[in-house]
Amino acid sequence: MIGSIIWSKTRPHIVSIMLILGIAITVSYCISESDWVPQDSGHNSAIALGLLFGSALAISRFRGRTAVAYSVLLSLVTAGEIIGKILQSTLSLRPPLGIGSLWFMHLRLMTLIDRIAGWRIAVARGETIHDVGLFVFLSIVILWNVSTWLVWSVARRKRALEGLLPLGILLAINNHLSDQPSFAMLPFITLGISLIARTSFTYQNADWSARSVDHPDDLGLEWGSHSFAIALFISLMAILSPLFATPEGRKSLSDILRPVQELTAETAERLFADVNPPRSDTGYPAQGLEVNVIGPPPSQSRETIMWVQISDPAPSPKDSSGDQSPSPQHYWRSSIYSEYTGIGWLVAEIPSSPEPRSTTENTSPGRYMLHQRYKLATQPQGSLFAVNMPVTMTVNGEVITLQPNEVLPHIDLFDYEVTSWTVELTGEQLSNSTIDYPPQISSRYLQLPESVPQRVLDLANRITVGTDSPYTKAVRIETYLRNSYPYTLDVPSPPKNHDVVDYFLFEAPGGFCSYYASAMTVLLRATGVPSRLVTGYAMGEFEPSRNAYHVIAADAHAWVEVYFSDYGWVEFEPTAARMRFQRALNDSARSKSDLRLPAPVSSIYSPRELLILGVFLISLYLLITGVRWLTRPREASQRDRIFDLYRDIRRRLARVGYRTSTSTTPHEFITVFAPALSQKSTLFDALIEATDLYVETRFSFQSLSASEVDNVHRLWRRARAQRMSLWLNWVFTAPNRFNQLLSQWIREKRSRRV
Repeated sequence: MIGSIIWSKTRPHIVSIMLILGIAITVSYCISESDWVPQDSGHNSAIALGLLFGSALAISRFRGRTAVAYSVLLSLVTAGEIIGKILQSTLSLRPPLGIGSLWFMHLRLMTLIDRIAGWRIAVARGETIHDVGLFVFLSIVILWNVSTWLVWSVARRKRALEGLLPLGILLAINNHLSDQPSFAMLPFITLGISLIARTSFTYQNADWSARSVDHPDDLGLEWGSHSFAIALFISLMAILSPLFATPEGRKSLSDILRPVQELTAETAERLFADVNPPRSDTGYPAQGLEVNVIGPPPSQSRETIMWVQISDPAPSPKDSSGDQSPSPQHYWRSSIYSEYTGIGWLVAEIPSSPEPRSTTENTSPGRYMLHQRYKLATQPQGSLFAVNMPVTMTVNGEVITLQPNEVLPHIDLFDYEVTSWTVELTGEQLSNSTIDYPPQISSRYLQLPESVPQRVLDLANRITVGTDSPYTKAVRIETYLRNSYPYTLDVPSPPKNHDVVDYFLFEAPGGFCSYYASAMTVLLRATGVPSRLVTGYAMGEFEPSRNAYHVIAADAHAWVEVYFSDYGWVEFEPTAARMRFQRALNDSARSKSDLRLPAPVSSIYSPRELLILGVFLISLYLLITGVRWLTRPREASQRDRIFDLYRDIRRRLARVGYRTSTSTTPHEFITVFAPALSQKSTLFDALIEATDLYVETRFSFQSLSASEVDNVHRLWRRARAQRMSLWLNWVFTAPNRFNQLLSQWIREKRSRRV
């Protein structure tokens, strides 16, 4: 039912809809090619939603001013949602985290308000705004409203030119400022002129039908084909004119017409002279990210850094359904950073302890012994790698005892072993940890410079309001960052003298691991939770043939370690592109066969999954309904049958040269072509009877019997051979017609000279 209603409403306007969609795709593509911001700016959503909203307005009873106000208001709300991600972030939350959707929406809304307040203050002070969100916000509002105006002008006002002008001006400015080639406007011009012609014809045709003015049935096809040809000609002339009207174009044309010999010689010289051998890879040093000054993104090279073997069981292979049992997650830590400077981090100076920890006695609960063997493929730079809380290091058979919080020494080693007491804690254990931090921990890992903006501190308090648990604070901040900020490597560097965490939280289009880890560490410290930023490499891909993890340069990573008084430092993963560290809720949720495995994933559907499932089911229902409606047997009226048959006869005759002016009546058409068509008796009889029934039905509204219409159909089918004869005659006489046209043109030209 729904499909039939939608189809019946849109079918008469399908050509206009396709032209508008083509224009929208052209505009969207040109804006994407401009690359104004280093991420998806939401312009596709703005254009699509603007078109849908314009369609709804066009069929509504809203008047012009009310529609404008409604459109502007809704575009502002949509722009705020796209850049603030108030609902989008909420849909991506996982239920097991226990975080309320309303709380998260309120948090995102307050962050957006702070962001807008920052724009207002910067404008009032005449300062430079480095937040691309303002540009994205205004772009969405403009694109929404010009898209809505296009549909409104075509569907409601019947004036396509008025609707195309704002969009065309916007596209021309975009292409000019982004230095796009001139032919990028070709699809827009062609489709735009076609839309103008189509809208004009539709309006005129509706007017004729309302006044019962007879007109040829194939006028729309002729009108449309001529309009498209004119549009294409204008577009091509606009594209080719710079070749002849500008010095650059003439130079390009000259280059194209250069003699073949010169071009070949020049090409050969360019291709084979002074050819240098391919460059060899210089390799990447085995070190983590540099975060002294945050800005450059991590390398995406596939260069091998190292191979790591561990004592944990190997990951289980995927089953037939593609699922894989969870396995412990470890990061290969290299450097620890303690002091935040506002633009980056300084390496921690960890004091040595006079009493080394025993390598066999685990005095800290919630940990287990993990053996690691590292084989580095490149020259090590800085500290060597180890999993959190290393206690021994083996080099050439010699065992070196380490402090539990110590990083490994700076030694040029390519093969060594480490033993660590790594984490296997549950969420319940961490939630019940006491808040009694040693002085050396509080003084070092709660440090924040006075230059941290107040809005960063306010955001930290809003995220953690109502809880004193360090673990709950860490989970909330981790969840907020993972669900609120897109992961991207294409991030402009922070402005000079601008706090990097404030830039990431309120202005940047997204970020990578250094930004996420810095933000989580600063937000935790602002709420009184000791934390630190650490760097190294993520786990990498497991290679069964070597029973080791293959770590490449692209695995360089930064993450966060949070201090718990009863358990020490525990890893957290705020970066959206990486999997968070899985922890069971309590001891009973663990697998009895291996306590180190995380708890099974909850079977509860998230709101996002329910939304996707609902959209899929609704789409499937509409598809089935539409197919059933399109394939249902139809019983057309006799009036419609004779109208369709007459149009088909006239259209087929026009294709083989039997056409007249649009003012010719149906019976005048027979009179004009009777001498030529009377020789095809069956075809001529079908034309006469179809014309009589068509005129009789159209102008007298008399009912027809099915036998009368069936008789004309039979005559038309019997004339199939005569129709083929007409077509062949039209094809073979084409040269004669061309000669006649040429002779006529020559005579007219001579007469004008005389």
